[in-house]
Amino acid sequence: MPPYEFDPNAPIYLQIIGEIKKRSVRGVYSPGSKLPSVRDMAKEMGVNPNTMARAYAELEREGFVFTRRGQGSFVTEDRKKIEAEKRALAQKGEFVMNHLNYFEPYKGKKPHHEDQLTRAFLVVLRMVPLVQTTFIDLIRSYQISKKHNRILPALTEPLMKLDNIETQKTSITDSQGYLVSLLMTNKNWTPDTVIENTDRGARYDGVIYFDSDPKWILVIENKPWSENVWEEQLKPNIAKDSEIKIIKKPVGIDWKAVIERLRALLQKQLVQGTEALLIEDFLSFVDKYFSYLNPFSTFGICKDDSYLINKRCVKILEAIRDVEGQHIELGSNNLPARRIYLGIKQEQDNNWCIELKIYPGDIMPQARALYKSLDTDALLKLTKKGWDIDPNLHFSHIQKHLYWATTPLDLATYINFWKRHPQMIRQRKRDSSDFRDFFQQLLRLKLIEKEDVSGLEKCFTEKNQLRTFPGLSCIYRWDRKEALRLDDSKDTFIDEVRKKIILLLETWDQKLSAKNNP
Repeated sequence: MPPYEFDPNAPIYLQIIGEIKKRSVRGVYSPGSKLPSVRDMAKEMGVNPNTMARAYAELEREGFVFTRRGQGSFVTEDRKKIEAEKRALAQKGEFVMNHLNYFEPYKGKKPHHEDQLTRAFLVVLRMVPLVQTTFIDLIRSYQISKKHNRILPALTEPLMKLDNIETQKTSITDSQGYLVSLLMTNKNWTPDTVIENTDRGARYDGVIYFDSDPKWILVIENKPWSENVWEEQLKPNIAKDSEIKIIKKPVGIDWKAVIERLRALLQKQLVQGTEALLIEDFLSFVDKYFSYLNPFSTFGICKDDSYLINKRCVKILEAIRDVEGQHIELGSNNLPARRIYLGIKQEQDNNWCIELKIYPGDIMPQARALYKSLDTDALLKLTKKGWDIDPNLHFSHIQKHLYWATTPLDLATYINFWKRHPQMIRQRKRDSSDFRDFFQQLLRLKLIEKEDVSGLEKCFTEKNQLRTFPGLSCIYRWDRKEALRLDDSKDTFIDEVRKKIILLLETWDQKLSAKNNP
């Protein structure tokens, strides 16, 4: 998602000029403060550096910005000029006060903009003391787990008190104390960078000041999408004569952990009245505009969001065995089945189900191993216990599957055919009939339909070889109601999935090895 939303009907450089003036009026850039470099500001707003350079040049021509050779661009020190801009914005109805004032949200940014999320959370933090305590405890837990040398004191300590919260600031107002840099994103993140002072112009998404002895300062960088993280933004720009001591190790907090704890405050009724309503409103805001940040510890918490439900499915597989990407990898291609999939299937009327899918015999070595060891009766019994098991006859050229046929044979007849004729599971080279004799043979044996002949001829007209894979499609489904019921805090659904996998694999004498614990 873009870092800044532009109006397509107006020149971008003029919108940039307007935004820089607004930030200066609101105190994001104080009089005489250094602006981010052209390159950094261009990256932040998602524009071409040439466009940003034009905006800076125009601001300098207007006298709103001045340049010091070799040092960069700075906001004018003329407070009268800034006040004049403030009045001009007020006449347009655009001037925004303190963004942490509940009644003064951003007006020029869309709801899904990351700054809206930062503001919304800091408003809750500002107004609900128990959220402050919970948030600081999260930070402390991270620091302790990573064995940081200095740990942010708990708010329950006698001399520790939250003093002030700010957002979208370019400078730190305190001149002493310990500074902790915090990254909030959508996954567990351990930043690699060492936090140190930087000459780069800084803009802090959030700054929290603590009245304590010694003082503590927490600067927040919010990147809801981890793909947008640039760790250089975690480094503060502190005045050289400052007595602030920067903690070298940053803190990384997963938004899911924050949201889980906010929900726990509501579920345990630890907050009441207006405070509870404010937390509920924030969680509703996240549901609507940042649903991908929600935790997925159960299907119920996922709130019918397909992205989160699929994330939950991966977690379930991870609890059973090591996962590669989105599936369990069982090992060698010489085993009957190699991969296990679990995911959501969308149905009509916004309904959904969970599908467990295994495709034994998907390539030639697997198919040979399958029909050598398969217990047909045991497999057929599973079809009476909820499993949908069907022929999965398909054909490939080299490593690429090209065509899936429709097999009219019933399952038992299909299986028994391939058990009796394993020699047909092989690679064929083009002959004078261009595979047509082979396709006609498959048709006579009722392994394919008449329509498949033309489909196969089309796929393999110019191919010099063809491979036959007589696999199976094995799918088990849990409807929404059943999945929600089983997926509770007692790992019931995880156990259910594990049992289904084991029973199926046993029909062809394959084992599900245990999860590897480091």
